[in-house]
Amino acid sequence: MSSPKPPLERGSLSAHPEKFRRIHHPPKGSVAVQRIKALTGGPLTKSLMRQTEQHQSQHSISPHTDDEEYASDLLDALESGHQDFIAGVIGGMAGIAVGQPVDTLKVRVQTDPTYSTNVIKSFRKIVAQEGFSGLYKGMLSPLLGVGAINAIVFGVYGNSLKIMQAMEGLDLEDDAPLHMVFTGGCLGGFANCIIVSPVELVKTQLQVQEGKDKSKRRYKSMRDCYRQIYRSGGMPALYRGIVPTMWREIPSYGIYFASFEVLRRMWGDSQLSIFMAGGMGGVFAWVASYPFDVVKTRMQATPPKPHPGWDKYRGALHCTRELYKTHGLPVFGRGLSACLIRSFPVNAVTFMCFHLYLDWATGDGEEEVVV
Repeated sequence: MSSPKPPLERGSLSAHPEKFRRIHHPPKGSVAVQRIKALTGGPLTKSLMRQTEQHQSQHSISPHTDDEEYASDLLDALESGHQDFIAGVIGGMAGIAVGQPVDTLKVRVQTDPTYSTNVIKSFRKIVAQEGFSGLYKGMLSPLLGVGAINAIVFGVYGNSLKIMQAMEGLDLEDDAPLHMVFTGGCLGGFANCIIVSPVELVKTQLQVQEGKDKSKRRYKSMRDCYRQIYRSGGMPALYRGIVPTMWREIPSYGIYFASFEVLRRMWGDSQLSIFMAGGMGGVFAWVASYPFDVVKTRMQATPPKPHPGWDKYRGALHCTRELYKTHGLPVFGRGLSACLIRSFPVNAVTFMCFHLYLDWATGDGEEEVVV
């Protein structure tokens, strides 16, 4: 394992021109330059590389081992970044398969006062009225969208973390500082909002439909749901509830990854430790962000225009005030027990599958290099 590199100096780049040139323009003929050429082959890239090498020759920039190693670390982060996206897809799909029934239960309890907060009673009510298939309503939307959702979350998190480590001169194989982990999680949550908001809107609309008689339902399918919502108000209609979604996603993913890392470092890197740390990370994240999820769900459960009730809430703050005036503080914790029952296994499986894939991909890559 290479020793930690010195962090980039703060302040004006013009105050340190030699440091800037050595870091951002690897030495002529260096391994880093050759790897950049191997990764890219377009005419614009080749032109830029020629200009870079000419610039290095004109300024007599000599090779520097530490700086070449530093540039190499940045390239390592970029080359391995796609693995985080793939691992996120695999982990996310496994999590959806485990948690969809309890997610349906959570949404019903959040939106319908006739459902008891007692998980067992509400579970029996759904099965009695709609059969076991009622627990899987709306599953297709998140299952198709989870690839993009988890690829974005885990991909942005993993890559931003590597870039922050490299920019601070830290070894990529070492554990990142927790403030970087939290920041990377928040960035992943922010990027995720673009995809997750319309996906969860459609999922919620399908989940609140009750009864076995499909002919009496507003939506015939997931596609029909998307089509009706879009016709009611275009793209803005598909992003109803985006503000409370951001309230939930940004801090919760920071807590999610940070708490996972704290527990993993305490318990070790065994699969059981990762399973337990992932599950507990999901629990901590949901406890911290659950009130925002209630607001989001209430907004997304309202019917699209022009159906009665479409204008019940004028926005996220109005929805929050109305819920508090009507139901008091307890409403912001309604359905939390069902959520936590779902959260642990879903996130435990997600993280375990995520790390299993990364371990497999990394090991496979090392074997190829050795051969």
